[in-house]
Amino acid sequence: MTKLTQLRQRLSDLSAQGIAIAFSGGVDSSLLLALLQDIHQKTPFPLLVLYAHSSLQPEKEIEEVRELAGDCNLKIIEMSPMLIPEVLSNSRERCYHCKYHIFRQMREQANQHNSQHLIDGSNADDIELYRPGRRALREQGVISPLAELDINKRELRAMAEQMGLSTALKPASPCLATRFDYDTELSDKELTRAMQGEEILRKILSNTCQLRLRVHLPQLIARIEVEPSEFANLIEHREQIISELRRLGYQRISLDLQGFLSRSMDI
Repeated sequence: MTKLTQLRQRLSDLSAQGIAIAFSGGVDSSLLLALLQDIHQKTPFPLLVLYAHSSLQPEKEIEEVRELAGDCNLKIIEMSPMLIPEVLSNSRERCYHCKYHIFRQMREQANQHNSQHLIDGSNADDIELYRPGRRALREQGVISPLAELDINKRELRAMAEQMGLSTALKPASPCLATRFDYDTELSDKELTRAMQGEEILRKILSNTCQLRLRVHLPQLIARIEVEPSEFANLIEHREQIISELRRLGYQRISLDLQGFLSRSMDI
């Protein structure tokens, strides 16, 4: 039995009691939602799509979520994570406090809509990384089918491609707080500036390129992380990038020769 077949069976087994899915619009949760939509079409069950919207996500993401959710019952939960002290200070436990706040509300929504199971798109790779938010998920009884079945990012992207999903090659887009050093006080102004900086880079580089604009305050240093294969393209557009990032207010712009590294601020 393939892992995709196992995943479909696991979701089918859960569906009888109703499922609420924490949806981000990324490849992980999009794969789960596509399978749930297929199961629901054949055998209807309570299905709720939950999306937490806040200043920590790019604004355009909410429209992508609506499109991917299609005809599903979509509930957008408006969040104010900057009111959480540990998030505002960007502490190392930021993710735990933020996830606990989010999934507590998602659990309440699931209960109100007759969905016994709350699931998310955490995969096997997430288990190996520093993920303080995983503790919050456990405390709220969240089920992570991809991690349960030891499905990693490479495998789930292959599954998404096999199913013809538009998100198969979509780069990961973690919350904007990950662009800043720990213990640096965040602000909506700086989060927006970082988001706009990455949008500038995405217009120049490949849409599927993994990139991050890491920001070091208070000096307003922008450190660009991209895959080494994109270095030449970046250098070719060097003057444009410098001009546009300086227009946003960044004082120094650098290219990290180590290249893109997920969770590089954890090092």
